[in-house]
Amino acid sequence: MRTLALFLLLAVPASAQGFFHGVAHHVKGVFVDMKHDKEWRTMVVLFVAASATDTVTTCRGFNRGYYESNPIYGGTNSCAKLVAIGAPLELGVLTLDHWFTAKMRNLCKEDLESTGLDHDLAVKYGHPNACSHSMWITAPEIVVHAWSAHTNECRLNGGCNINIPKEKR
Repeated sequence: MRTLALFLLLAVPASAQGFFHGVAHHVKGVFVDMKHDKEWRTMVVLFVAASATDTVTTCRGFNRGYYESNPIYGGTNSCAKLVAIGAPLELGVLTLDHWFTAKMRNLCKEDLESTGLDHDLAVKYGHPNACSHSMWITAPEIVVHAWSAHTNECRLNGGCNINIPKEKR
């Protein structure tokens, strides 16, 4: 097994090795940044909570004969398959958002430095142009999971009464 792993490591081109190293860096960064970045920690916690709620309500539906309609999951009605496919996808979303944020921060740093401002001082003193997490990917995903959990719960409870007058339906 070690020989196979060594062979694969040597056979993978340097550019691919750099890619995998970069991915590993950002996967680690998803968790490391939670220690010191309150905004990122809040978004990750909300994202995980919304995703878990969506998964739990979907699994509750499986017990009543429903199935997952998302084609990524292949129309499954198995909680184990849902978690086995969903957890890596969710980590991928967080990793992609972390990577995107790093790219945006680098652009922001360059922009600050081009105006003569030191990025670290700008962050320390709360300059409005100081770079922070972007959450362009994670924030919409939170909404999608929360809405999915809501609609799952409505279906399980026989529908949601939104109290819309008949003439406006």
